[in-house]
Amino acid sequence: MPDVQAQTVVDTVAVGDSPEGVGVNTATNKIYVANANDDTVSVIDGSTDTVVDTVAVGDSPEGVGVNTATNKIYVANAGDDTVSVIDGSTDTVIDTVTVGDSPFGVGVNTATNKIYVANVFDDTVSVIDGSTDTVVDTVTVGDGPFGVGVNTATNKIYVSNFSDDTVSVIDGSTDTVVDTVAVGDVPFGVGVNTATDKIYVSNFSDNTVSVISDPPPASSDGGGSGCRGDCEPPTLGVDREQKRIVSNGFSYNGNEVDVEHYYTPYPLITVNTGVQNTATFKIYENTGPDNISHFDFAFGLAEGQILAQSNARIEWDRSFDGAETVTVIDPQNALDDVSILSDTGPCSGGATQCLILTIQHTFREPLEFDIVATNVWDQSRNSWQNYYNHGIHVTGESLNPPDQYDGIYKGHIYHLTETGKNTAVDEFGDTWSFEKGIWNKDYTMKQRPADGDWMVFDRYHSGFGDALTEQQQIAEDTIAKICAECRDIPYDKMHDIITMQYTESISKLQDPDVVMKMLEEHNKAEEKMRQLFYWQYFGWKN
Repeated sequence: MPDVQAQTVVDTVAVGDSPEGVGVNTATNKIYVANANDDTVSVIDGSTDTVVDTVAVGDSPEGVGVNTATNKIYVANAGDDTVSVIDGSTDTVIDTVTVGDSPFGVGVNTATNKIYVANVFDDTVSVIDGSTDTVVDTVTVGDGPFGVGVNTATNKIYVSNFSDDTVSVIDGSTDTVVDTVAVGDVPFGVGVNTATDKIYVSNFSDNTVSVISDPPPASSDGGGSGCRGDCEPPTLGVDREQKRIVSNGFSYNGNEVDVEHYYTPYPLITVNTGVQNTATFKIYENTGPDNISHFDFAFGLAEGQILAQSNARIEWDRSFDGAETVTVIDPQNALDDVSILSDTGPCSGGATQCLILTIQHTFREPLEFDIVATNVWDQSRNSWQNYYNHGIHVTGESLNPPDQYDGIYKGHIYHLTETGKNTAVDEFGDTWSFEKGIWNKDYTMKQRPADGDWMVFDRYHSGFGDALTEQQQIAEDTIAKICAECRDIPYDKMHDIITMQYTESISKLQDPDVVMKMLEEHNKAEEKMRQLFYWQYFGWKN
């Protein structure tokens, strides 16, 4: 067993406030550290491990990427949605590039001179052309992209999506997502070993590192470049050179379409819950239909979402010995009666043969969004995804029982039954609304309880209307009694009235009931004062 030298801390370097991202320029032996709280980058001389410069950048710098070929350093500033470009020869900011929402991770492909920036809050990766330092593309990835790693050997970019526990694989030649890999819990950092073509992903919540293996393509003749073996992914439509291989590769309830390279325009198909639907797919694989090993059919995607974010997905798998299995990923119970029939048949008018999958299924409830997607790979793990928009729109009443929830209001737990997408009712009949991930009890105007003949009314009291009508009638009867002629004065003449002489007056003190009530309240007050007096001066009640 070879000797393993112990790893020890040999130095500690004081930098700025709250250091986050680190980038290393191996060509100049400089290390760049992003200090999030003081908006600077510390430059460390790798030969002496001392800070030799401090560069002021944008607001809250997080990620750092270094292009050794151009001697430029790219710093993602999460607070102002920019990337600062530092010239490594002078260690000064020479450009500022506006990217997506809250950029964190930065990856640099020195072979293509492209910089990839993960924007956490809009689920995109901005692609910067290093020759012009401008954004040339925006790639939609998973939920909450954070870390970025680049494999220059395979020209693939790996983006960790911490909200949906996946890594998106971007093909650097087309800047499109070509694969999605499920990893551990809350993935953050991504590191790439180009020597072994292994990708290491740190999973924050479960204290693990996921290791992804993706060997580069090599030539079929054993030479030093090109592809060796099968490097062509299966297709439902065209190959990489946009040559059409399959006609009408996707059909839903008889509505056929020629599948394009990535996005396929598809007229909106409306279906009802409880009714059986049939989707048919023709898939071409250059090594033969029997070598197709996996297929996904996903429903209910919103614009910008990827296949892994679907909550209603049907998966078909075939093992090396030909055993087929069907898996339904359906946490909301939106699908029912799922079955898949596999066969082979012509891809178009010629003799080329395709795998034909016929998927029958029924929807139990409507879906929020309409875009559908497919994903297919062969036994060599060559894969391709397609998205179809406008897609499939599901209508009708849900066949599932209402979802049940528990809500907390003023320390009390209420049992809620869903009445709509974001509404529910509790066991007492009060309504609740779902906002920002929390069930909140709807505000209800409280009614003041009645208090006998001496209750106090306001406009919110349930008996306010009746009391108002009663008092109006009393007022009319009173004015008629003391000033009969007042009711005969036209309304438009009333403003001329300055004073009026009444023949008699009515006082509440002449009402026996009022006098009796006043006497009762007077006696109560005297008794209360007497008790307070004895308690104050003698410490006891009498």
